[in-house]
Amino acid sequence: MGLFDFLKRAPQKAEGAATTAAASGTAAAQGAAATASSAAAAGAPAITGTAAEESAISGLLGDGGAKLSGLMDKLNIGGLDDVVKSWVGKGENKAVSADQIKSALGSEEIAGVAAKLGVTEDVAAEKIAKILPGIIDKLTPDGLVPDPDSVADKLTGLLKGKLG
Repeated sequence: MGLFDFLKRAPQKAEGAATTAAASGTAAAQGAAATASSAAAAGAPAITGTAAEESAISGLLGDGGAKLSGLMDKLNIGGLDDVVKSWVGKGENKAVSADQIKSALGSEEIAGVAAKLGVTEDVAAEKIAKILPGIIDKLTPDGLVPDPDSVADKLTGLLKGKLG
């Protein structure tokens, strides 16, 4: 199981619960289903990668998430400031292309992920573009970038929740 598997399941559980409740026919249940549907339509973050992909991409964050701020700085300097703000903010996450990721992160970062996954740099950049927005969104639930210690605590808590 990947480090961020629980993140993928949370929206699915909420939507599944709302769907089950909606089947009961109550007004509250129908409201819950509508809320889940609108959250999904509003760009609720989805992390859709395998455990290996999530692990390799979370490696960009460094041990315990210590590199989150640095990674975001790199993306901002690379011209993705508005995109990254959307991932951190509470609204819809803007999409990013593989080419934008390659340009912002540079070949060394992409090559590291590619080596871990056993894929080409182009494929690695596509996977990063697909998965990274959801990871950053989930690590910044309050619309703020946490300090490295807070990120490490969140990651540690997530692992304890999965393993404990």
